[in-house]
Amino acid sequence: PQLMQTYIETMVHLSDKLSLRFRPSKCGHYNSNINLPYEVKIYNNVLPKVDKENPYMYLGVPVGNNNYQDDI
Repeated sequence: PQLMQTYIETMVHLSDKLSLRFRPSKCGHYNSNINLPYEVKIYNNVLPKVDKENPYMYLGVPVGNNNYQDDI
């Protein structure tokens, strides 16, 4: 978990040098190991976890979970 956060902080630092900015409100993270509780942060904002109960919404459409996409 800490290694992922280190990678994200490096990407944020490099993007800032290019005058690019992540939008934490548009981000989410997926963890295939459900039993590993940790937080992923961008600019000290905790990113929501994306899973079956909490699909990522893009333009009002749930993506990343085939069960939800089949219903559309």
